[in-house]
Amino acid sequence: GEPSRVARALAMEAAHSSAAGGPSAARSAKLLAAADALAMKRDLPELHGLVRATSGIVAFLEGRWRIAYERCSAGERIFRDRCLGAAWEADSAQAFKLWALSYLGAMSELAWAVPQAIHEAEERGDLYAATNLRIGELNFVHLVADDIDGARRAAATAMAAWSRQGFHHQHWDNLLAEGTTDLYAGDGAGAWQRVEETWGPLKKSLLLMIQRTRIEAVNLRGRAALAAGHIGEAARAARKLAREKMAWADPLAALLRAGVARARGDDEAARASLEAAAHGFDTAEM
Repeated sequence: GEPSRVARALAMEAAHSSAAGGPSAARSAKLLAAADALAMKRDLPELHGLVRATSGIVAFLEGRWRIAYERCSAGERIFRDRCLGAAWEADSAQAFKLWALSYLGAMSELAWAVPQAIHEAEERGDLYAATNLRIGELNFVHLVADDIDGARRAAATAMAAWSRQGFHHQHWDNLLAEGTTDLYAGDGAGAWQRVEETWGPLKKSLLLMIQRTRIEAVNLRGRAALAAGHIGEAARAARKLAREKMAWADPLAALLRAGVARARGDDEAARASLEAAAHGFDTAEM
């Protein structure tokens, strides 16, 4: 019943609860409010940092990117400036902060921030941070610079130092990085093969129970299918995205539907879906 431990437990439970995304929003908010009320009664920087960063992580998993960026940034500052032995917490806050920036489309800022963060992680011998910073959405900084080889090298460097046992979130992030690079390079068949070969381990890992991961994975699968000419598979992916009923997934579904319509020669439907996608992305600040 010690209040600071109860606050930590409530904050961590809020983070786990928010993995379900939209359906868990009310419960996560209630848990965070209780954690924050307890934290306010204690002058413990690590506790305040945890509640702040966790509220940002919850916002991220619910698709509220700007709030996620602001709160994770604040949490990371508390962990790095005022706490000892909080490297994992600071690294996690940093990762979610930068992921939020990628959804906001702040690629110019990421192009500077990601290499700097990698340099700092390597200086302190932080494998966890250095790995996360080279894969997933953060790998896209290389594609923004039209550097396909750089994207491949970064992913290879990250996974060479990571465990080959099991299937972790880092293995999914590597699939996202490598699959997106395949698509950027115009290798639709390669992207589809990579997704197909990895889909079984990804499903078995249970990572698809996390709504945000599931949305991104289905989106990647749909894009790869479209690029490889598997139009029916791309249409199924669009329907799955729409069933998530999330404001940020809807425009992804519309974008896939546009590609499907264009592949089928229906330019009018493609145009309507593209307009819906653009409007949805604007609304979600993506």
